[in-house]
Order: sequence, then C-alpha cells, then structure tokens
Amino acid sequence: MRLIEFKHTRKRYDVLPAISFWKRGIIRFNQPAVNLLGLQAGDKVAFYQDADRPADWYVKKWQDGAVLRHYRGNKGLICNFSEVAKQILEMVKKDHAQIRLATLSTDGMYAILTKSI
Repeated sequence: MRLIEFKHTRKRYDVLPAISFWKRGIIRFNQPAVNLLGLQAGDKVAFYQDADRPADWYVKKWQDGAVLRHYRGNKGLICNFSEVAKQILEMVKKDHAQIRLATLSTDGMYAILTKSI
C-alpha cells in the first residue's frame, strides 16, 4: 500500500489581508490586515466609497471612524458599522463576505478588493 500524506495548510484568508463583513453590521479585520494597516484595539477606521465608481471601496486608519476592539484573542480586530457592511453585502449579493485588501496604499487608504470574491 502506498499512502499519500496531505498536510494541513493555512486557509487563504489566514495568510492574506482580508476584511469580513456580516449582515448584522460586524466588520472583522484578520491578523494580516491588522498588521498591514498598523491597527490595534482602540484605533479607529474610516471607510470610503468612490462616488464615480461605486464598486470601489477603501479603508483607512483615521481619528474619526469605527472603534476597533479585540476579537477572540489574537484573531484580528472587529468593529460595528452596519451601514458599510449592508452596502458592501448588497453589492456582492451575499449575507457574509470575506474580501481581500490591496497590499499597497494610496495616502494610507487601502482598496477593498470587492472583485476578488
């Protein structure tokens, strides 16, 4: 008998920066996203939508915005922002979505890659 071993690998969303959105308004930044944006509990984030291209969304660490708090130990940070979560989920036609972040910023703003899901 020849056995083939399958090794457990980390899921894509554990390795790449991503934000999860739930229909109840919860938004979670995974640990790679927290590291990328330089976030910690107590920081605030702001979300932006391009008026000319409504499918283009951005996030930025900012002094006015949703306050971040710990999520189950060191598994990232969460905030509540129901209006943003609702609009993004309506756009992608899902009740829950995990969306990758661009790894390069423009003026500290990171693109939420809505077309990646």
